[in-house]
Amino acid sequence: MHLRSIEAKDLPDCIELLKRIWNFSGFSHPMGEEATAAWYLHHHLQPSTHAFVLELNGLVVGYLLGTIPGDRTFDSKPEWKCIGHQVEDTWQAVTTAEERQTFLNEWFYGGTWAEEVLKRKAISKDASVWIQLFIVDPEVQGQGLGSRLWKAFEEVRIKRASEQWVLLHTDTWCGFQFYERRGLVRLGTCPVKDLPIDANGVQPAYFLYGLRPTCLRV
Repeated sequence: MHLRSIEAKDLPDCIELLKRIWNFSGFSHPMGEEATAAWYLHHHLQPSTHAFVLELNGLVVGYLLGTIPGDRTFDSKPEWKCIGHQVEDTWQAVTTAEERQTFLNEWFYGGTWAEEVLKRKAISKDASVWIQLFIVDPEVQGQGLGSRLWKAFEEVRIKRASEQWVLLHTDTWCGFQFYERRGLVRLGTCPVKDLPIDANGVQPAYFLYGLRPTCLRV
């Protein structure tokens, strides 16, 4: 297992892994599942400043994208910026402005609830560290791979931004317990009321998690 920084050649593997884990088929019309997954990946990559991948037998089996305020983002790097523009151009060519807004507001973000939570708690969205995207192939979960990715990003964050909040979005479909075991607390919840309660009696919901800055911890 090889842990390293992301490279442009990793994008096809990253997109395929994203497609296997999350079902884009219900949200991709008329763009298609492949292009929607590519757009989703780039949407998270462009504001990121650090990205780590785990490679096994030549394939990416997990990755973590994160943003540390003040560091150089991938969108500022010529190679990545060019790829991002290609994805965005495809997205805009096959969707209407209304479709894009619906995707962003209703599915991607779940509305403006998270911004309202941050405002009430006086947490700066722009001055915080963000975990943009964090996934591990289900076939190799339980082997500590997520912990390796988390540790790699934490080593950078602690040196660069230990006095900023660490924030991330997740939901009932993801392993939010992973974050709770690492000291993050749930700052807000947004139930997805248009989806039915599952077999375990759980109402699908979006979550906003945060880790308090070192200077504010008791």
